[in-house]
Amino acid sequence: MTKRLFPLTLVFLWLSASAHAKHPSVLKLAEDYDFHQKEVVGIEVELTGLQPREVADILVQRLHGQLNEVEVWEEGEDTQGRHVRFKVLKYEIKNSLIGNIEVKPEDNSFDEASFMESRGITHTVEIVSSPLDEGEALRLGRALWVVKQKGGVGTHENNAVSLQVNVQIVGERRPKKVPRYLLKLLRDYYEADNYNLLMGHFDLPEIRKTYIGKPSTGLLQKINDPLYRPTIRRFYDDVMYRQTYEFITKDPLKAQTLPLPEIKTTVLNELTEKGLTESILRSFKWNDIKLTALLIYWFPNDPLSQKLIQTTWFRGYPAIEFRAPNNDFRLKATMGEILSLIKAARATEPLRLRALTTVAPSSCESQLSGL
Repeated sequence: MTKRLFPLTLVFLWLSASAHAKHPSVLKLAEDYDFHQKEVVGIEVELTGLQPREVADILVQRLHGQLNEVEVWEEGEDTQGRHVRFKVLKYEIKNSLIGNIEVKPEDNSFDEASFMESRGITHTVEIVSSPLDEGEALRLGRALWVVKQKGGVGTHENNAVSLQVNVQIVGERRPKKVPRYLLKLLRDYYEADNYNLLMGHFDLPEIRKTYIGKPSTGLLQKINDPLYRPTIRRFYDDVMYRQTYEFITKDPLKAQTLPLPEIKTTVLNELTEKGLTESILRSFKWNDIKLTALLIYWFPNDPLSQKLIQTTWFRGYPAIEFRAPNNDFRLKATMGEILSLIKAARATEPLRLRALTTVAPSSCESQLSGL
């Protein structure tokens, strides 16, 4: 059945009622996503306004399962490379309608003192799902809407929380070359006009912008080269070593031309001697599309992978992480946007968001209701 289209001016008026303005081109892209694909996703939701136990209780009420309170000791390295150990109280929901769920305080602390201090300031809670099919993720979305109704607080100008969608890369564990659609996804996403539209659409508050950034200049040049079809080993080296060297030295030319052993030595020494510096985090964590987990999954025994795993901030799994979306508790809308980007990346033609300018009313309703 053909959908009746809504006048563009009314679309803008309608969307102005939401907390964060939605760009019609991104809405149009998401409108065409039917949620009957076979994508596997993991969802990470940060929020404030409720205690971890309160969030866990709401999820059990909606999704069932067995709730367990778990006291664990976290171990890792702090930003100075020192080994630390501190206690965290988490809640595990086993065998829910969508599998296992973890609810925990989220503060990126390195010891018990800073953990308590940070918790006293942010009170941030994180929900982490098991891998989900699209139907299970939508069920989680309905539960999240109840969390909001019960007092959960999402992103605002003083609350740097997010709703992260991790999309599994399906296929053999270690392909010889980087999948074409993954490279095209990066080209589509970071194409200058598309990126400006996406950032306007996601509407990140200033408090979050430090933690969301583009790849380095040198890496972007490679990604945008149509002849760039690297092996996964070369891609690992380009992303993990050469990009990090560029962030450390701010020298794109040397980052791309120096012998790789020299690049590796500099990066490994930086991590060993200085810990998780801003340059390290810009390369491995503070990304719109975070590739680190996938690359660690492909090469877990690389010395850099091993060092990152030892910090406990990183682990390997076959997924890419979309970290830009704010948490507005509208998981269906956010998933539609992210998964439609994946779908577009599998098409042959380049994505041009600005050409998508007409949105049907049903799309607007789904963005505003989240259901």
